[in-house]
Amino acid sequence: MKIDRSIITIAILTVIDCIIGTIVISKCMFQEQIDNPIKYEAKMEIVEDIKDLAPVAVADEPIIVYDGMTLEQLAEKLELILNATLEGTGMIYATKSIEYGVDPYLAVAISLHETGCKWGCSKLVKNCNNVGGMIGKPSCNGGSYIAFSNLEEGIDRFISNLARNYYAYGLTTPEEMNPKYAADPAWSEKVNKYINEIKAL
Repeated sequence: MKIDRSIITIAILTVIDCIIGTIVISKCMFQEQIDNPIKYEAKMEIVEDIKDLAPVAVADEPIIVYDGMTLEQLAEKLELILNATLEGTGMIYATKSIEYGVDPYLAVAISLHETGCKWGCSKLVKNCNNVGGMIGKPSCNGGSYIAFSNLEEGIDRFISNLARNYYAYGLTTPEEMNPKYAADPAWSEKVNKYINEIKAL
């Protein structure tokens, strides 16, 4: 059935005018039914046709969080290079990096360099969930490195440390972080190699 747009407009306006409460609606429609039954029937037919129309689903716009990717896509990409003990932690790295405003590629690259988890993780990760070579207490097996209760806590503390002690002071690249993070002057070069590997995935 082809519906005239002007009639649709009248019908919709009539319904809107009547929506003040169920009692008012009933009185409004009932009065028109008495005054102009033909017009009333035409409007009711249009209203029924509109009610029968299938609702159009509107897809939510994807939220881009980093490098043109959604959080899920970013996590999947990071997961491709996280192995051994760090396998399955892509979403944690992605979430915490975005939460603290840290480059996720940088965070994962530092972890890979510090732990060797591109192939097989160090004992520091396996035994103490320390993914960034962080020093402090509580001690990991009596040494100078920090022990964390689980991997999620270890990753969270590692990335928050980058945010508080590096990013907050304008140290946001491997080159800028190198003097403070590691004694090895080639540290930044090694971290950058991992960053480039992640970008190429």
